[in-house]
Amino acid sequence: LVLGPILLPEHADPAGARGIDVASIALSLGAMLPLAYGVKETAAHGPAVLPSLAVVAGIGAGWAFVRRQRRMHDPMLDVALFTQRAFVAAVSLILLGLLALNGLFYLLPQFLQLVSGLNPMEAGLWMLPVAGGTVAGSMLTPRLAQRFGRSRLLAVAAAVSLVGCVPITGIGPDVHPAVLVGLLTVTVL
Repeated sequence: LVLGPILLPEHADPAGARGIDVASIALSLGAMLPLAYGVKETAAHGPAVLPSLAVVAGIGAGWAFVRRQRRMHDPMLDVALFTQRAFVAAVSLILLGLLALNGLFYLLPQFLQLVSGLNPMEAGLWMLPVAGGTVAGSMLTPRLAQRFGRSRLLAVAAAVSLVGCVPITGIGPDVHPAVLVGLLTVTVL
């Protein structure tokens, strides 16, 4: 928090501040929350009436949200971007990467504690290189994208993440924490 104002450049909308679009926010929440509830409840307890109704309500709110965004001059989310193949490919790649990383971020501390026998403090300290790699990657990405181009950088980043992720699939219970943390750190770069 102390270094944020120093290291992070400020960005202001040149068109000026706009008001909060409460209706779009409500519709987006009305889409996401019932869908998440319906999917989670169905996965946990099997199909039932209430989760099914929640999914239908979420889909309806999502449809209304997309329709509203298409009609707005200055939408909260420009849904027209999803008609561009390059955008959809980039977002899909990032989504898959984030799903994999979030799974690893959840499992690594569990592995370090339950399999490697570390206490929570030790497991947290072993996560510091991963956090450092995340920060370093975030700070370097804009400069690298300017120098090499976004498409090339995205392809190289996906390949580097793959190099870190694939060996993790073969990790056994006797692996030293440094190996696992090193692979995950490479993955987040």
